[in-house]
Amino acid sequence: MRFESRFFKVGIPDVKRPFPGNPFAALLISLSLVLAPLAQADEVTARSLAKEFDAQAATATTAQGKAAQKAAYEAVQILDRIRRDFPTSLEARLLQTKGRLPNRTTDLQVIYKLAEEWTSATPDAKPVLPAELAIGQGDGATVIGDTVELEDAPESVLTAPPRPTGDAGVLLPGASPQQPTAAPEVDKTAHTALSESELHRRLRASSVLLFFVGNKKDGGLRAFHVGSGSLIAPDMVLTNAHVAEEMKDFSGTWLVINETIGIRQAKVVSIARRDTPFKIDAALMQLQGFRAAEFLPLNISPRLDERILIAGYPGDATLLDQRYVTLQGLLEQGQIPQKTQLPTALLNEGRINNFIDYSGNNSTELQYTMVTAPGNSGSPIVNICGEIVGLHYSGGARGAEVKFNGAVHARDVLQYLQSVGVAVQATEGVCTERN
Repeated sequence: MRFESRFFKVGIPDVKRPFPGNPFAALLISLSLVLAPLAQADEVTARSLAKEFDAQAATATTAQGKAAQKAAYEAVQILDRIRRDFPTSLEARLLQTKGRLPNRTTDLQVIYKLAEEWTSATPDAKPVLPAELAIGQGDGATVIGDTVELEDAPESVLTAPPRPTGDAGVLLPGASPQQPTAAPEVDKTAHTALSESELHRRLRASSVLLFFVGNKKDGGLRAFHVGSGSLIAPDMVLTNAHVAEEMKDFSGTWLVINETIGIRQAKVVSIARRDTPFKIDAALMQLQGFRAAEFLPLNISPRLDERILIAGYPGDATLLDQRYVTLQGLLEQGQIPQKTQLPTALLNEGRINNFIDYSGNNSTELQYTMVTAPGNSGSPIVNICGEIVGLHYSGGARGAEVKFNGAVHARDVLQYLQSVGVAVQATEGVCTERN
């Protein structure tokens, strides 16, 4: 099959992969994005304090007796300073909502217990709050980006198969296998196309840009535009397996971005061709601590010659749109742009001109002619009623006079989603043109 992500596309050998052959390949050591500005040598920041915490915590967990207790006490004072002096930093927010620092796996419960022992034995030491009162009190709802008022929306529950041994770690912890359930009732009512302005608004609100950010060993950040996706439930993003797997060998943070939801952290929770019997180019990411107000339903009965649109973030646009340059630059400085600084999803139109049934994996591909580019991988193919009829994963050779594209059929996507327990809105009703 042909893949169309930002960095890889069969038939275009000069398209650059993000890491192989790149001097930053071995330097991605982070598990989460650091939002505070990069520290200067003589400047105190939340990030520099976190590094001081690391040193004290290392002593606390390796030393014995009073040396361990004193180091733990100093570590707790550093955490208090982060919360006091840098309350809007990711470090402070994660301490409040998750009881941890970015990129750190230190057991703060142990640190606080040692610090309490020090204060009990040292008359002039400041009192230390118990760990259960000092950390992890928030709801985790607004760690990154602006808040969004939510409308009533159906719950989505992911129960993906267990993680294979040795995998980099993309499934939800504690997830358990689930047998496919009975197919949900699918609406069959015919309906009329949206107005052009409303259709475009919905597509831009529900299609997303996928960035991957990791830390370099020298403390800097690297940010990469990898592909596109779409919101199919309040906290679920549909994209390609080959997009989700692009960074599987590297540590870092996935970011889901658009002008409506801002910048949100996400986690890969399922890859179809690896985790399920469905060998289609599809994967799921779950937003962390955030639920979007708008998402797209599926239509599992696309028709030949039906008018369709693609909504996504083709990588070629990065050469023309200063907002991509600004976004990457700010992320690599540890800063979060305003929504007005974020790129806009690009829309293109075409028509379905073929269906191809693959006997090898019992799936169907949609073929269509429209303008796409590397970076469109994972984009939704949508009818004029605003319903996903396909998941774009491939495009023809660059410069070809006629460009045929391929998408996973929405029917196959729905069966995959059902197999991992994700509830979505779906229809097979006919979408008709407006009068």
